[in-house]
Amino acid sequence: MNAANSERINAIIREEQQRMKIEAFMHHLAGLCWDQCVKSPTSLSSSDKTCVTNCSHRLMESNAYILSLMFSDV
Repeated sequence: MNAANSERINAIIREEQQRMKIEAFMHHLAGLCWDQCVKSPTSLSSSDKTCVTNCSHRLMESNAYILSLMFSDV
């Protein structure tokens, strides 16, 4: 394996590690929304649904922001 191929593989590995960290963070945020919003997992009330919807929207906005920061360096 030559140096160019080795560097390309290392770059792919770094990108994948970064993607995995972001994905883990987003799953963590989703868990926080669920814990914050849902009082009883067997029955979602109207306020639970509204809270989850609003939190999910904030989650997607956060994801878009994080991705924009990530790709602004490229």
